[in-house]
Amino acid sequence: MRISDRVGDLANEDSVLILGLFQASEHLSTICKELHGEQSEAYWRQFSAWRELFWEGKVLQVIGELKRIRDGWKGERRDLLWGEIRYSQDNPQRMRCDRYRAMRLPIGTGMLQIRTSLASGRLLPDSRPTLRGAA
Repeated sequence: MRISDRVGDLANEDSVLILGLFQASEHLSTICKELHGEQSEAYWRQFSAWRELFWEGKVLQVIGELKRIRDGWKGERRDLLWGEIRYSQDNPQRMRCDRYRAMRLPIGTGMLQIRTSLASGRLLPDSRPTLRGAA
């Protein structure tokens, strides 16, 4: 079981729910592969630009760009892009890297899982995380 599956059980009213930058970047990569082909120069240019916007907390700007691209697509490609847009659209409040960095909170997926496990006092089965290993 992933820690993200248990967030509802672990979170309280003071919790800050963060979607790791790596997870969000994976979704951006899927889109860039479809747009430009895997690992092409255009892929890296687009991926880097959108990832930088995520880093700056400008998720809504990326969503706007993706919607404009989606409007020109048809069929399965459009469905794929719509799914990726929904992922970002459903989570913008959890993708504010700029805010989390200002609060000195972790944004890396591994560190998020370890901090959540340590803070809750509940380690998941087969999980023996250390802060040193997550850095």
